[in-house]
Amino acid sequence: VISLITPRQAQQQIAAHLRNRRLSMGLTQEGLAERSGVSLPTLRKFEQKGVLSLESLRKLALVLDCLDSLVKATEPR
Repeated sequence: VISLITPRQAQQQIAAHLRNRRLSMGLTQEGLAERSGVSLPTLRKFEQKGVLSLESLRKLALVLDCLDSLVKATEPR
């Protein structure tokens, strides 16, 4: 399987998608950080650079109500 995007582009797209989801839910970075338990500097770095641990991604996805979608996206075909 050949990917049409680089791993870096994928990271940035995931970060942008979750940022847009946060905004559509009316959450500030501070609000999401508080609700998820992910530190504000970590969240800011993720939204800017796409860098985040799997544990923090799970915490954010839970608050942003997309954890099920994230799990399903990784299911084998």
